[in-house]
Amino acid sequence: MTWRVDEAEPGMVILMHVVRGSPAARQVFAAGDRIYQVGGHDFADEAAFARLTKTDSESLPLLVERDGRLRTVTLQFRQTEPLKRAA
Repeated sequence: MTWRVDEAEPGMVILMHVVRGSPAARQVFAAGDRIYQVGGHDFADEAAFARLTKTDSESLPLLVERDGRLRTVTLQFRQTEPLKRAA
């Protein structure tokens, strides 16, 4: 996903693009979503946001606003179902 910051609203990033088929897209992230926290932590700027999103964890909770409503969405990075071999 790609994002931008708005200097008028520090401590938040706005999603600009979510790659189709990515973990973020599968969990219903969309362009225009605003992210306020990563892993329960506030961030001051874009560099801090990028640092917080780099994780070896299988999941990462994000505080997201869409249409004026806040919700916590947990981004899952790894396949939760076993892979199946094609015939």
